[in-house]
Amino acid sequence: MVHGLPDWGLRGPKATTYGLDDLGEAVARLGSPVVWDRRGDVIVIESFEGSGGTWDPAPYGFGASIHRTCGGAHTGAYGVELQAGSDGEHSAQVSLVNPAVVQGPSGFEAWFGVAADTEAIRLFVYYYTGTQQYRSALYYGHVTGNLFVATTGGVWQQIASGLALHERYEPRHVAKLVVDFSTGYYARVILDDVTYLVHDIPIHIFGDPTNAQVIGVVSHVGVVGKNPKVAVDDLILTQNEPVSI
Repeated sequence: MVHGLPDWGLRGPKATTYGLDDLGEAVARLGSPVVWDRRGDVIVIESFEGSGGTWDPAPYGFGASIHRTCGGAHTGAYGVELQAGSDGEHSAQVSLVNPAVVQGPSGFEAWFGVAADTEAIRLFVYYYTGTQQYRSALYYGHVTGNLFVATTGGVWQQIASGLALHERYEPRHVAKLVVDFSTGYYARVILDDVTYLVHDIPIHIFGDPTNAQVIGVVSHVGVVGKNPKVAVDDLILTQNEPVSI
């Protein structure tokens, strides 16, 4: 692989331009979906502008459906609508599957809407080593107003309460789950404008022979007996996340 200096940087003489150590602001102004939390190195961005071959839909329950929509997008022309089923697992989800990254701090971000009959919004990050599964999860309960992460044994541990996200079909809320897969502990959770530090909470780890890969999932759970619809957009997987800031 060829190595060298990038087309920007602080090294080397510059007679007509200034050196830059970060082009994040310029990229954001040009329309990048990576604007809310710019920490970490992006490995996958799914903004649903292309074909359906880059994301996997999974509807659960009667009436559940998943399709692209131009009526609910955070950036670009399209998002994806998740209509939860009314029975069974009463949910709908989309996932990103990627080859395994370096086993270290990784993040998963998603923009989403909330409906009156939304029971919960869930984010999952599954890291498979070939012999073990590292399962991390975030659960926002819209009915209860509580926020949880999944810890050892798959038990939900509450990290906040009294939340009440405003209800809107379009993806105007954002959540990011950051996990250190090298230590087996969470790093932080971001929900809209609030960051929760959860360094002391371990994730759920157990034996699993699935091939090495990492999967990010966003799931919309509806109230039983209802078929609520929300739009989600801009799913972002990252690696090399800082854990101390």
